Amino acid sequence: MTGLNDTSERNCLSADLLCNHCGYNLRGLPTEGRCPECGTEVARSLRGDLLSAADPAWLERVNRGHLYVASGFLGFLVFAAAVPTVFGWVGLGLRLARGTGVSSMVLRVVNLVGIAGSLVLVLIGVVGITTLDPRLSLTEEPRALRRVVRGTAIAALLMAVSDCGLQLGSMAGRGVHPIILTVSSGMLSACSALTLVVASLYLVRLCERIPNPQLARKIRSGVRVFVYVVTITVAVNVLERVAGRLATPGGLTDSLLTPVVAAVATLLPLVCYVCAIVLMGRWLEHREAVKQCQLQPRHSRDDES
Repeated sequence: MTGLNDTSERNCLSADLLCNHCGYNLRGLPTEGRCPECGTEVARSLRGDLLSAADPAWLERVNRGHLYVASGFLGFLVFAAAVPTVFGWVGLGLRLARGTGVSSMVLRVVNLVGIAGSLVLVLIGVVGITTLDPRLSLTEEPRALRRVVRGTAIAALLMAVSDCGLQLGSMAGRGVHPIILTVSSGMLSACSALTLVVASLYLVRLCERIPNPQLARKIRSGVRVFVYVVTITVAVNVLERVAGRLATPGGLTDSLLTPVVAAVATLLPLVCYVCAIVLMGRWLEHREAVKQCQLQPRHSRDDES
């Protein structure tokens, strides 16, 4: 009897441990038992919030979300940068060949619809990545970050739809003021950049649950560089506008400052795109790490069998 009692005591939790699902203190319960509050197995809480112990279906949804986000941001970069450049070359070539102007309506519509469609993919992916882990429905920490990621993605999509409507209205001759178009495009770019930043910070939190501190540091560094470059780009664009207003014919600002600022302002968006692509590379690394977490429980079951 004494031996049985000792074995029973050794299999009971001697320290505080909160249930992953409901937060109940499992201290004193047997490790092979269940939480008396919600019925979740104690063994699941012993593994903590590691992704390798998560529901495979939830991990698969997070994995698909990575693909949607990466595809959406790639499409956004293509339609925001590459497509306008190519369309400009095509239009120039047609004008040179035919000697007549080419209507840009179709080209701009394709560009705007492509950007909006890309942000739809991003939103779908963000919803997948930020789906709440079923184990942490009542114990999730921190909750605000996941909600902020979803909120910025939704805001970016709404701004994309609004900007698309304004641009089309301008092309249709409805008299949309140029300042409104500029503000709308700027807000769309800012919100898209913010979505990328906060979503990447959310991935850092998931990296801690793999755990993969090296990848977390890489993502943090990528976010930091991206934020710096975007901030500098905004500052230079503001400086360019101020310098343009202050420039006087033949003066110092007209001969030196304005061309230099304009050249830097033209180059910095390209640097932003490069930083965003590098950050997307970190996202793909994170996706591979999540896939490894999906395989770990299967390997464990195979080893046990």
